[in-house]
Formats: sequence, C-alpha cells, structure tokens
Amino acid sequence: MTSTIRRRARWAAVAALLAAGVTACGSIGYTTYSSSHPATPIRGSATDGATSGERSIGTATSGNGTASSGSTGSATGTTPSGGPGGAGQPGVAGSGSGSAGGTLNGGGIAAGRGGGAAAPVAAPWSAAPAPGGSGSFLFGSDSAFGLSVARAPVAANSAATVAILADDVTRQGAGVNWQRWNVAFYSVPAGTTRVSVRFADCFASGTVPPVFTAAMSAVPIPADAQPALADDRHMAIYDAATDQLWEMWRAENTPSGWQACWGGRIDNASQAAGYFSDGGGATASKLSMAGTMITLAEARAGRINHAVYLVVPTVRADSWSYPAQRTDGNSTNADAVMEGQRLRLDPSLDVAKLGLTPFGAMVARAAQQYGFIVVDKAGAVGVVTESGLPTKVLTGTDPWPGLLQLGTYDQYRLLAGFPWNRLQALPPDYGRP
Repeated sequence: MTSTIRRRARWAAVAALLAAGVTACGSIGYTTYSSSHPATPIRGSATDGATSGERSIGTATSGNGTASSGSTGSATGTTPSGGPGGAGQPGVAGSGSGSAGGTLNGGGIAAGRGGGAAAPVAAPWSAAPAPGGSGSFLFGSDSAFGLSVARAPVAANSAATVAILADDVTRQGAGVNWQRWNVAFYSVPAGTTRVSVRFADCFASGTVPPVFTAAMSAVPIPADAQPALADDRHMAIYDAATDQLWEMWRAENTPSGWQACWGGRIDNASQAAGYFSDGGGATASKLSMAGTMITLAEARAGRINHAVYLVVPTVRADSWSYPAQRTDGNSTNADAVMEGQRLRLDPSLDVAKLGLTPFGAMVARAAQQYGFIVVDKAGAVGVVTESGLPTKVLTGTDPWPGLLQLGTYDQYRLLAGFPWNRLQALPPDYGRP
C-alpha cells in the first residue's frame, strides 16, 4: 500500500475569530491515507479556546523496589541480568529487575543490580502499570471516559450516522496514529522545574488570551521532553504530586524557551470529568487527549478500559455532544456524528471471530464496552495513541512496532476487517450527569 497515514491541521478564519474575541486555536484534520478537507473555523462561545485532547496517566513512582535500593541502568538498556548498572538514566524509586535490555519501572529505566541509588527522572506515562478497573488511568471510572456503554440505548438516527462514517472508511480508509499525529505524554516527578510556556500567537491575533497565561505560566516540562511528531505537536504533562494535567497544541522548544499555539490545564485531574471547561486544551472538542488515547501500557496489557480517541472526517457543524464542549465540524448533514458523541461496536458481535489483528481486537473489545468517542475532525477515520517518542528518547527504541507486531501485520492495515458498519451511535449527550 502506497498511501500514507497523514493528518493536517487547517484552520480558516481563525484570525478573524480571535480578533472578535474568540480565543480559537485548535487542531482539526488528522490521520490517514492522504486526503484533505475544507478549512473551517471552530464553533464555540466567545470565551472558548480550541482544545485538542488529553491522555490518561499513572504515577512516576511505581518502581519495583525501594528508593534506597534503586539502581541505575544503562542509557540504552543493554546491561545484562546480574551485571552492574551503567551510568544511564536512573530508575524512579525502583530497583529494576536487571533483565536483559532493562525494564521500564515507574517512570525510569533500571537495568542490572549495581550502580547508584535511584533518582527522579521524567519518564513517559507508559512506565505506569495497567489499571485493573474501568476508566482511564488519569480520570478514573467516574469520568466521562470510564462509563460503560454496553447496555446504552441507541440514537434514533444511529443507522444514518454510522452509514456516513462507514462511507468515510470506504473512501479514505481507517488507520492508527502510532508514529505521528499522536500524543507525547510525560508523568513528571515532584519538584520538576516549572517553566512559562509562551503564547505563539499562530494566527497573529496580537493579543495573549488570559486563559492561556493563567494555565501555562508554570508547567513542569522535563528537560528532554519532545512533542509528538507532525504539525499538531501534541504534548501532555501530568504532575501526580499536584494532580494537575497540562495539554498543548503545537508545542515547540525554541531557543527562547517553550511555546505553544494553544493549551490548557486541568486541576484535580484525577477527579475531573475529562474536559477543559475554561476554553483551554489541545483539541477542538476540549476533550482531554490523555484520557482517551490508547497507551503503551494498555497495548502491553492487551486491554483498554476507557472510551477510545477517534477522529473522523465528517463531523456535524454547530452541534456537539457531552462531554465535548465545542466543535470544529463542518458538515450540515443532521445525521453526521457530533464531536463528543459515543459510537459503540455492536455488543452481540463475537470479536474472536472477526479475524482482526491483535491490536484491532483490543480496540474492538473496548469499543463494545466503552465505545469510541469523537474527539476531533480529521482527514480520515483513525484512532490515536500515546507517542512512543518519549520512550525512544530514554531507550533508543520506539516500542510500538513490537507491540503492533509489524513484522507480521501491515502498519497500514492494523484495523483491517474492523466492522465499522456495525457501530451504533448513542444518543447525544449520553452520560451527562
């Protein structure tokens, strides 16, 4: 297959919206086989900013030993079992099992049994263990994302809504954003140095929105942090010590410091509903990326316990569904899916008999229990993952090719055979408290 998964963020008339007092600066477009769509402004109130999503989180302190017995490991994770730890990245409050290649423990790398004591180090969220219960790692089972939809009613226009989405898949394909257009996530230890993130003013509004300044004036960004690849450059950071989550759109570390086109902060994140209520964020819907993306830990465990981050090309304009707070949709078709709306895979289907890839089967099971949730508009239908880039910076290897078994499965056909026409649209605002 010569097509490539690609996402584009195209905003038209945003400068005019900003000039009119609408702090709009989010992302649309998205994954998949090269396609484009008309640029349209996002719709929201005069105080809304464009959001772009958030992912779920664990803590950076879940090592498999104690801080006093923690051991440093090789920067490349190649120290063999029983050998002395090298001078690489230290584990976080973890001793490390010393297995060949090292193991990711609670936010750090530990390999071997010698070396020095464990020390704090920023690490990707994927170092956290998979959860046992329902709900996304960060927001928990009480959030909008942890709600089971297995027995939910179906919208009256479900068949028409699903037909539109299935037609998008037929025309443009469906993909997995594991390399690009995903979310670089960092769970940082207490005391990480905080920096002020400058408003990039990507649309030359000439003003700095107060909501951006309030949210982004003190962000604990790791020294080696890198945003996700591609134009959106999404990045999410969670500080467990303060229970705060930051998400950024078009984040960039410039010679003069970090900047972003838009962003936001959620306080008391572990008890939050999973969306930005003040106009901030990194997705057009204001939904958290960190609460809906498919994480590395979930891929390792083979289980997703929350609604899955979905992007689609055809999104209804001027309407959205809880938990979304706005939309960048541009379709006038009343049956088009809304941002924030849940799409459930028919629970009567036997996933084991669908002939899906292991990753596709994992997604299908989650779609039956928790559903997809439409977070953003894109060039094609796709699911969004946690970026493997932060792990690659620490270990030298992106874990996704191994987890996706790309030696066996075509990276462009990871969702091959997925029964998109058997989705069921839930009623608008389903799950609203």
